[in-house]
Amino acid sequence: MEGYLKYLPHFKEMTRVQLQYGSSILFWQDNWNGQELKSLAPELYSFAKNKLITVQKVREQGDFIQLLHLPISEEAFEQMQQLLQILGSLTITEDKDIWRYIWGENSALQEHTGL
Repeated sequence: MEGYLKYLPHFKEMTRVQLQYGSSILFWQDNWNGQELKSLAPELYSFAKNKLITVQKVREQGDFIQLLHLPISEEAFEQMQQLLQILGSLTITEDKDIWRYIWGENSALQEHTGL
């Protein structure tokens, strides 16, 4: 299994995900909001307790600050405020997340629902 994990970043470059429930989407690592949040908020990401947490688990937490090692920097605090706005504007359903895979030269799209 470990041998396959080295290909994961390349695989993710060929995917797009549509957030529904968030149980199959990594909050920091997957491109579910236009870009990976670890790239959008790198300072805040450096304070994350769990860098592999799902969107669902973040939503269930309720108090985002509990997901971070404290104290955080001013820059991380500003990035957190931006992320909280993003989280507040999400429309969440009970449906499974939708992963779209782009394969081949013609970029045909195939869908697979997440867990």
